[in-house]
Amino acid sequence: MKRWSLVYQLSALFSAVSVIVSLFTGWALMYAVDNHFVDMDRQVLQQSLKDAEKVLQQLDDSIDLDELPSVLGSVLPGPMAMSLLLKDDIGHLWAVDRGLFPTIDIELFWPKNEQLLTLESSNLRIMTDQLHFRDKEWSLLVMMDMQHHVHFMHDFKVYLWIGLMLSAILVGGLGYVIALGLLSPLSRLAQRMQVVSAQDMKAQQLPLPETAELRALADSFNTMLMRLAGTFDRLQEVSANMAHELRTPLNALMLQAQVTLSQPRSVAEYEDQLEASLEELSQMSRMVEDMLFLARSDNGLTTLKCSLIDIDSLLRKICHFYLPISESKNLEVSLTGAARVYADEGLLRRAFVNLISNAFTYAPVGSRVKIEVSVDRDECTICFENQASLTDLQLSRLCDRFWRADGVRGDGVHVGLGLAIVVSIAQLHNGSLSLLQQDGQLQVKLYLPSLN
Repeated sequence: MKRWSLVYQLSALFSAVSVIVSLFTGWALMYAVDNHFVDMDRQVLQQSLKDAEKVLQQLDDSIDLDELPSVLGSVLPGPMAMSLLLKDDIGHLWAVDRGLFPTIDIELFWPKNEQLLTLESSNLRIMTDQLHFRDKEWSLLVMMDMQHHVHFMHDFKVYLWIGLMLSAILVGGLGYVIALGLLSPLSRLAQRMQVVSAQDMKAQQLPLPETAELRALADSFNTMLMRLAGTFDRLQEVSANMAHELRTPLNALMLQAQVTLSQPRSVAEYEDQLEASLEELSQMSRMVEDMLFLARSDNGLTTLKCSLIDIDSLLRKICHFYLPISESKNLEVSLTGAARVYADEGLLRRAFVNLISNAFTYAPVGSRVKIEVSVDRDECTICFENQASLTDLQLSRLCDRFWRADGVRGDGVHVGLGLAIVVSIAQLHNGSLSLLQQDGQLQVKLYLPSLN
């Protein structure tokens, strides 16, 4: 089912509102005009009754009753189509007729003193009254033809319907023009949106219209476009870095296989080549697993299996595991503080392994590595501090994926995903990671919610 455009909907709405307002206005006018006619007819009929009573009260007793129609003829105003009837107490009837009598059964209306009766079927209005005349009780009835009022109201209704149709057409057309003008910037924005592509999104931002509402829409779209552009840039960078990281071990495997197959070798030599290939494959497998973990974390697909963990105990176990590295570099390692958190032990161990491995690997020989655990209200801070000398650019990119401060790719151990994984693990636990370099010391702080 095809939906109407917003322009047509607004035009139809304007027309409908115009018709409703016109109908209400027309009904109010018709009601007012009709009441005005009723009031006018009531005044005329009441005045005719009063004039007739006055004439009869002043009538000389010597005048014969048969002369009453001629005497009362002057009571009816002007050339109006009216009739006046006079009836005594025994039923004798005298009439001043102008073409209306006897068109109705007047016996139905005796006596209804000064009540205005409207007969729609006969187009008549009637009013009656009682008076005492020549020692008798008399009844007066005056009737008026309202045909001219009916014709006027009929013409009024015809003109009203014509006006309604014309106003609906006029307002609908005017609404169409106004809506088309107001929504034309929206159409231009839609056309610009349709041609937006993944190529150079930042250069395809929409111009900001003058209308406040459309300006907010365009500004929101441009903000979304900037976020998408950043996401595409990161995706392209990660894809390029991943391809580079995979290309190096793949080329090495291919070269080793070619060299191995170039001439006959002993079983021991084949075993050595297979072990070297297995090491390269293990490194590739770890990198793929790291990328899969980051992808699942970015999309909220990682399920946490949380339990109560002693931070200091877990850190001591990991430091003991890396004891050969620290001893080979003559590092002074200190661990202070204690805290308990509710977290996924496997993920937290992975984050601590990455942080301790980085600290031990990049700390200069004979330097000090300091690990401090502290608790402040509801937050637990684990600070890893070691000697370092990084530029501001290097410090700002330490958490980027596949980026290493030494600029070396694929050394067989580190591929530049360690801190990115730590950031994801911290975010999964509603925590964060911060980097600070001060006085030649690099401080990497991991913040986690504390049980305190």
